[in-house]
Amino acid sequence: MSKRTPGPWAVQLVSGSYRRAALVMAGNKLVASCMGDQLDPTGTSIGEAAANAHLIAAAPDLLDALIRMHAAFNAKTPIPTDEGNALEAMCVTAIRKAEGSS
Repeated sequence: MSKRTPGPWAVQLVSGSYRRAALVMAGNKLVASCMGDQLDPTGTSIGEAAANAHLIAAAPDLLDALIRMHAAFNAKTPIPTDEGNALEAMCVTAIRKAEGSS
């Protein structure tokens, strides 16, 4: 499996008339493009395209949080309060980013 583009990833909304792109960028590097079209009722709306882009942009953060949570649970010892609080904060931050409210 190839290595992924290093994060952080961020959403950049491109303005347009009735079609708009929500780009997922890693610095100046394009990771993904989600297109929305407000005139096509069967297609992806502009809001849905932006929400999809936010979810994609949060992928590295979500993966990092899952890896750390998995390691903590597999340690088979109680998780110290400070570490548990840090893991919870990491998860909340990643979830908010995925929801577009970071």
